[in-house]
Amino acid sequence: MEGMGIERQAGQMLMPRLDFRPGDPLPLARELVRDCHVGGFIVFGGEIERLSKATAELQCFSDIPLFFALDAERGVGQTVKGGTVFPHIMSLGAAGDEELAGRQGAFTAREMKGAGLNMAFAPVVDVNTNPANPIINVRSFGDDPLLVSRLGSAFIRGVQGEGVGACAKHFPGHGGTDADSHEALPVYRANMERLTDCELIPFKGAVEAGVSSIMTAHISNLKIDGTGSPATLSPLVVGELLLGRLRFDGLVITDSFRMEGVKGAGSEADAVVTAVSAGCNIILDPEDPKGVYEALIEAVSSGEMLSSMLKESVRKILFTKGRYITSGHGGVQADADTGRELCLETARRSVCRLKGGGLERKKARVFILDVTSSGPSRGRAFIEVLEEAGFVCRRVDVNTSDSGCVASGRDEAAVCVVYTGVAAWKEITALPDGYKEFLKGVSEMGGEKILVSLGSPYVLSGMSGFDTVIGAFDGLECVERAAARVLLERAEPRGRMPVKVEL
Repeated sequence: MEGMGIERQAGQMLMPRLDFRPGDPLPLARELVRDCHVGGFIVFGGEIERLSKATAELQCFSDIPLFFALDAERGVGQTVKGGTVFPHIMSLGAAGDEELAGRQGAFTAREMKGAGLNMAFAPVVDVNTNPANPIINVRSFGDDPLLVSRLGSAFIRGVQGEGVGACAKHFPGHGGTDADSHEALPVYRANMERLTDCELIPFKGAVEAGVSSIMTAHISNLKIDGTGSPATLSPLVVGELLLGRLRFDGLVITDSFRMEGVKGAGSEADAVVTAVSAGCNIILDPEDPKGVYEALIEAVSSGEMLSSMLKESVRKILFTKGRYITSGHGGVQADADTGRELCLETARRSVCRLKGGGLERKKARVFILDVTSSGPSRGRAFIEVLEEAGFVCRRVDVNTSDSGCVASGRDEAAVCVVYTGVAAWKEITALPDGYKEFLKGVSEMGGEKILVSLGSPYVLSGMSGFDTVIGAFDGLECVERAAARVLLERAEPRGRMPVKVEL
């Protein structure tokens, strides 16, 4: 830190976005490195080869090594074209295997390094205790804090064992909320006893596993901080709970400052100064990086924020960079075939059968109920597996208004395949009323009735009228095929449901 003035120190605390989706982000990125001395970037979009060149160029352009971070809960392909996409991590929860979770973390890190990325914003260690949670859901390992802690810690060790920093999120726990912090400020009313017995357990495990950073949540907890402030801005949550009680000495990173959960706290500049004063070290994804940079400098210069807080944050940042940013670029390339095999293994080991057995009739009408509106590709792989096994299938794409369209022949099984998912600013984890009515109608008719959920497991609640009920946690083709094989009894249902679902 010798020779670093306030200006360069303040810049190190900023991690704006490097977004390839609207066009070429490099001119603005170079400007932010040159004028604001930013400490790194969170990457959105692009493809691996282009990203690798961009990160290499920016590393050479900056006199202080840069963080390049990625939301990598499901692998590099979650954000970047050409990367591997794994099933949602609730699949790992269903498999329940630390070794598998560690391998997925390690592979993700290797693929990141090949593109010049050095910080994984993963794993999610929120305990999903609220079935109505619209944003965590299948992004969580499950609703058992010990399971989440065990698998989250294994994932962290896998990532960091390959020389990439991991980030446990979203402190102090987003899994019990019923709102999306991208859209609003969720309020969670758990007291300290509840947090200690549930939400904090995985974060404590992450700290013990040596996680390099923890991301705060833009959620309010009136039982912990009566002001109603988002956790990101609360010295009681960040300072006393995370840094004090959990004794975390790594980087504290905010969630994106573009989310509505933090926007209600006043101007972005004021909220950033408050977050740093609360104990946060890195401001993620500000809308106005230059304005935030100037606000930090002004806060220190005016005495509003102690210069010692700025220096402590920069000390942590430089220490972490020294640990996870190497002098070279790229390094070991991840093997794509290994990634595909790992996806298949996760899919096969995560399928759960809650009720019933195999498909008995040789003819099936396959009803596709896709809440995610992903198009005609949904269901193709599932139906292919049935047809390859000699079953005659008729596909029906169900609209939310098709509640009465459930008739099928006497010799046909009714197979309902439901797709849900999780995405920011989109509530696609729950079934629309029209789909609920449709499934109710199917469950009450005669003949063989099968229900397969590929996504949120909570849509299976109350579906006792079906003869066979199967649950998996993603709509990827490999998961479709794995679920179909379980339905045909060509494979054992090896998964164990990691959340409570009452049929």
